[in-house]
Amino acid sequence: MVKLIAKSAAEGLLPISGPGVEVTEPAMEVLTSLGDIGGLAASLRKAHGLALPEAGGMTGTEGKRCVWFDLSHVMLIGPEPGALKGGAVTDQTDAWCRVLLTGSRVAEMLAYLTPLDLREASFPIGSAARTQVGHMSSLILRHEGGYELFVFRSMAATLVHELEEAIKSLP
Repeated sequence: MVKLIAKSAAEGLLPISGPGVEVTEPAMEVLTSLGDIGGLAASLRKAHGLALPEAGGMTGTEGKRCVWFDLSHVMLIGPEPGALKGGAVTDQTDAWCRVLLTGSRVAEMLAYLTPLDLREASFPIGSAARTQVGHMSSLILRHEGGYELFVFRSMAATLVHELEEAIKSLP
């Protein structure tokens, strides 16, 4: 019988740091994709006290957030979804690698990897965007503690490599 060992997506790869940048892997929270099929907003508010976010935004706080994901989906981050009505519910927890980027030069460093302008004026706290980081599909969030970056779990080592190279490129 195969014995599986649970480990995080970037286990052994992080933390890394450079001038004004620290990259860590926080504990993975429950990630649930929710597709609205009618009535999701009321059900989400009743079950979790969260509103559906506007495009490019998020609602809630650390430990219980709802994040815009695309035109017809949001990502519930933190709580178990429970019995949400009006939504197509898919557990995504094991599919993603989550990294936290903090420091004064994170936006500058990420400019080497993504076409988005992640400076405060263009990407304020509470923003969410689906974009490319290097050649990887990603979700980037901005909150009080810095930036969170999600890529597919299979791309964890590539993400860490790309971040290391971008950090080395900072003048």
